Amino acid sequence: MPEATVSYEWRHGLGAVHNALVGAGLRVDLMRETEEIPRRRWQDMVATPTGWWRLPGTRPRIPLLFAMRATKSLGVGRP
Repeated sequence: MPEATVSYEWRHGLGAVHNALVGAGLRVDLMRETEEIPRRRWQDMVATPTGWWRLPGTRPRIPLLFAMRATKSLGVGRP
């Protein structure tokens, strides 16, 4: 029986996400990319020791997931 998990995904580039956060008055404090994702997206992916999935060594190394942390600016340059 397949897992009964709901997943939502959006395809937004790093620049679009960064600019939306800054445009909303937030300051980007951290940005991280990783070559691992929490579920098997493609058939040839291999499991990692952490239980996540990555492309095999024969495939190009590319970031598959990114995370950003932003905080509210404290009035610096903003009304």
